[in-house]
Amino acid sequence: MGTNIIGVIPGRHWSTTLDRPLVVGAHWDSYEMTPGLNDNGSGILALLETARLLSKKSLDCFRPDFSIIFVAFDGEERGCRGSQQFVSSLVAPLHRQGIKTQGAIILDTILNYDEAPGSQIISQVLFTSYFFFFKYLLFQY
Repeated sequence: MGTNIIGVIPGRHWSTTLDRPLVVGAHWDSYEMTPGLNDNGSGILALLETARLLSKKSLDCFRPDFSIIFVAFDGEERGCRGSQQFVSSLVAPLHRQGIKTQGAIILDTILNYDEAPGSQIISQVLFTSYFFFFKYLLFQY
């Protein structure tokens, strides 16, 4: 088995039962004869850029209420082993301590593009949800 890479932006409620961490993840492994740039270089790039932008903001007095856990999963191409390890070694122990995660945003194969009409449409509800979620993360003090 390989290695997951984990980084955390501690929220105001870090290490308390008031924390509701958000997981942002992508897998960094690939294997021969797969489009590794997209599956999943594109997700790792987005993960790293999101972490960079939010950590830069934290240096400028930004601190979210809830922690953000960034994880680059290994072993996705071999049965999601890295994801399973992450859940059993980090998420499950947090839940046993009364710390529940809000959910996860998994950035997998986000470089896909299809010119077919209607194939690149995101629903207004989903777009609005993402917009307000990221606005909340970036501008919350």
